Amino acid sequence: MHYAIDTVTGTAIYTTDGPLWFLTNGLCESTDYWNPEILRFYYEKCSDEYPLSDEEKNYITAMELEVTDEYFLNMGYTVWWKNKKYFAPTLEIVPSLYRSAQSQYISKIVRYLDGDVIFDKRGLLGRFCIHILVPCSTVLRHFSLEQWNTFLKSLFVSETMYVYIDENCDQEHGGNSNLANSNGKSYGCSVYNIQNAPYDEEEFSRWLHLQNPLFTEWSASEEAAIYNANYECEKKGYMVLKGRRYV
Repeated sequence: MHYAIDTVTGTAIYTTDGPLWFLTNGLCESTDYWNPEILRFYYEKCSDEYPLSDEEKNYITAMELEVTDEYFLNMGYTVWWKNKKYFAPTLEIVPSLYRSAQSQYISKIVRYLDGDVIFDKRGLLGRFCIHILVPCSTVLRHFSLEQWNTFLKSLFVSETMYVYIDENCDQEHGGNSNLANSNGKSYGCSVYNIQNAPYDEEEFSRWLHLQNPLFTEWSASEEAAIYNANYECEKKGYMVLKGRRYV
């Protein structure tokens, strides 16, 4: 989690990793603090008038997202930070409701998606601002709009189980004939609890090989095994994390 070291309201947040510039405000309006030429260097689908592509626009709204009875996320913000565009759902909260452990928990989870959390004590009217940053490219690749909203809500539910589906399926000869193909092979797709997994890609790979899966779905093809694993996770209420590091 990063802390704001200086803030110019509505313009930028200065962090230890450099300035974070707002592309859109809480009402989804374009700010005047971005350079079209710089954005087009990284993203072809960017006009001179608005910093988001048509697809990215679908993921922001001026309406707040209710995540708990106490917490509402402002869904209009997007930012430019470290040469990336991020969706930046923002929680504005009075100090009496702030829980440091909650912020640390959210930061831990979004890091699996190449994201981060910016904590800013300089919000308006004495409020704290918690900006939840996830790269636009990651969100578009792995979440529908409904799934994105569900994921954000899950960050505020402490009992949410976050899992990783290993799509490098195991193969087995023989075994249960009902689950084998015509060549006698069956494929197993394993699901792992990653709440205590390391973030580094190489460390994660080593860690994964030492873990026992929560469960393994076997089928006659890799595609069916992966589909069944995702289906079972949905039934069990598990949140599947798919970020650049692990996919």
